[in-house]
Amino acid sequence: MTYAIKPAERIDMIDMIKKISSEVNSVLEKRIKERYFPNIILLYSFIEGMLKWLISVKAGWMKTDRALPPSDELVSGEEFKSIEEISAKLTSYDCLQFAFLIDVVDLKLYRRLLGINTERNKLIHKFWIHSSRDDFRAFRRILEDLANVPNEFSDIISKLSKEMSPDLLRQTSVPFRKK
Repeated sequence: MTYAIKPAERIDMIDMIKKISSEVNSVLEKRIKERYFPNIILLYSFIEGMLKWLISVKAGWMKTDRALPPSDELVSGEEFKSIEEISAKLTSYDCLQFAFLIDVVDLKLYRRLLGINTERNKLIHKFWIHSSRDDFRAFRRILEDLANVPNEFSDIISKLSKEMSPDLLRQTSVPFRKK
């Protein structure tokens, strides 16, 4: 099955983080067991998507350094589009590597996310034989562990907005987000 890629759309990432955090926290507080696994998947997807977006933003920002004096070399829109396309195609493991290499995440967060990625792969790729598919306590522990990751991304966005213009960061689109 193939999916059409729709043009990027501009969204406020801080609002997105707040909505996801609110949803996950609500599920945990209300102990909605049936929503544990879907929220785990939501957070795995969120982490990978956020890393792709942050890599795209940071790499684009790094490219703009060329446009500053004394070089006066301009960065083309095509280059930015290529950065977004490359970022969107990264695997979850590649995202972690790139994010660490270009200082989107520090060593501590990199190691934490690497552990999360390993656990994600174990859960997703072996779910069909997972002995605890109905063990809501195990899913709750995983969800609790993942629940504070969005806050760490808020910190990264704040750091980037100090480095870049906050308005520019807010205007940056999420690559290939479907409407």
